[in-house]
Amino acid sequence: MRTYRPIKRRIYPLRTSSAQWKIPLYSKHTCNSTCKLSYITQHYDDTSVMVIIDNPNYQDGKCMYSGTFNPSIIRISDFDASCSTTMDGELLYDQQIVVPDTDIFIDISYPVTHSKKIKVHSPNPLGFSLAQLLSTVKEVYEKIYLYEEQTASVHKFTIERSCTCSSSILKIENNMGNDANICPICLNDDDAKNTKTFCNHVFHTKCIETWIESGKETCPLCRSSLRNCDDCNGTKIIKSYYEGKVLPKEMRGSYCRNHTDGVFGIYGADIDQLYIDHMIYNRSTKLLTLDMI
Repeated sequence: MRTYRPIKRRIYPLRTSSAQWKIPLYSKHTCNSTCKLSYITQHYDDTSVMVIIDNPNYQDGKCMYSGTFNPSIIRISDFDASCSTTMDGELLYDQQIVVPDTDIFIDISYPVTHSKKIKVHSPNPLGFSLAQLLSTVKEVYEKIYLYEEQTASVHKFTIERSCTCSSSILKIENNMGNDANICPICLNDDDAKNTKTFCNHVFHTKCIETWIESGKETCPLCRSSLRNCDDCNGTKIIKSYYEGKVLPKEMRGSYCRNHTDGVFGIYGADIDQLYIDHMIYNRSTKLLTLDMI
């Protein structure tokens, strides 16, 4: 949960007489349904539990942070210069000039293996406004991801997922009079008539049922699966295959984007998973550094 602290100091204009300065992102807090709730942590011995309660400071549709200026973040892929917003609300001072140079370099160092400095130009003779700068960063990253996929190699992926075996049935066969009277589980030959056959092995019915009920999935002798399944063939794993450069999200499960070997060598994150916390501009080198999360 993001912690809000009212900001009272001046945000802009920046002191451009400095050699380097930080470009933060601020939004005005707008109350929503989450403001009605409060989170407290209760401790029980060595266990901590987070409890959600009604926010005692929420009154008349507002919480204690209503209207305050607060640090925020933006998701690069969502940013729209015509309607500048952060993850928490309207982006403040989006038309303020924050970089008073028309030609600068953006340092692209995440999430790439081969970092590069990309030169960009502002048609505004005064430099880059905050909204224009963020929009330019978005455009640069869109081109980076596009060019990466164009230059990356094709790979063959094997995707494995667990099978529920909902349609599985046990490989149960009636005893066809096999002469092997000793049960391989209990090693006794009593009750020879009350037996079942699994993958050509004869067991006491009670012994093999106890074996299965204890969670065993394979034959006690040959370790082959005791179940038939049209999807996984008794392996509990369903395999599928994909050939391409980037494994689609719907096939990854909880895994991150695969590392590609294109010009930039992107790893770990899709463009819609990139967030900017703040930026730092060095006027001496004309280099913009992005602090990303």
